[in-house]
Amino acid sequence: VKLNAARPLREMRIAKASMLYGPTNFIYEKALESHAKHNRVHGYEMHVSRVAIVKGYWNKLLWLQHLILTELQKPEGRRIDWIMYIDPSILLLNPQISLRTFLPPPDESFDSLALISSKPDGKTLSTSSFFLRVSPTSLKLLAEAMAAPKQDPERNWGNDIASTTLQSVVDQEEYRHAALYQPAHWYNSAATREYNITLGSLLARFPRELQGYRWKGMDDLLTLLSRDQRKFSKVAENTIYATEPHQFWARVTEARKVLKQAEEHGKNVPAVDLSDKIWRLRDNLELNAWDAVALDESLAILKEAVGLE
Repeated sequence: VKLNAARPLREMRIAKASMLYGPTNFIYEKALESHAKHNRVHGYEMHVSRVAIVKGYWNKLLWLQHLILTELQKPEGRRIDWIMYIDPSILLLNPQISLRTFLPPPDESFDSLALISSKPDGKTLSTSSFFLRVSPTSLKLLAEAMAAPKQDPERNWGNDIASTTLQSVVDQEEYRHAALYQPAHWYNSAATREYNITLGSLLARFPRELQGYRWKGMDDLLTLLSRDQRKFSKVAENTIYATEPHQFWARVTEARKVLKQAEEHGKNVPAVDLSDKIWRLRDNLELNAWDAVALDESLAILKEAVGLE
């Protein structure tokens, strides 16, 4: 099912995806409808799966695999570039924020990047709200995530198997460069019982940990949005999105550049052992890029060792 399919010509083409099937859930339906203005303003197609493809956690991964495979069969000039998946428990609050804000700058060094997510608990990526590039690498990530429980049946994969299996794949050395983790408060901030929602935020996520309050909280916020969406709507210049994403990508770009320079320096000056400092920066970049303090610290240490200002 496509909602708001009209899309103007854009430099980077972005679509959204979600799933909602089974008995009618009016709150989830309204939550998906909260994205309508955002989709219309920015020209996003929204693909909503209304049928369970299989039983179990595979549905989300299979649905995304299907969408990416469909796009890859199109001529390159007609393909979507990125897909943002969102659970139906996520409400769109601020339609003025473009999803382009969170995606990498047009630099070839980011061509290998396939997954952009956040780690709300600091350990595991969240598939409640995340980005996948339309690419063969993304298909491989999804395929290996679906196979993971069969390959390691003794492992406790937890309650959110889609997230833990995908994390297990991108943690592999082969794929670490293909994933990047951003601050959770940008688009994966969980609502609380205290109704702690920042004005100007793009989204509000209602996790199942809220139990019964989840439905009341969603219903209350949906009612508030229906009365006056302007309460949460702010131009990007008046939000954290005016500066934080730009700073994030500038920091990541510099870290990647310095890593490359350090590796070349190590080859040319073998007597200088930079392996520990390179390893530390790479770990912070590939596993914890949202932690600006840790990334800046490891970046400064490596730059000093290489003699870069």
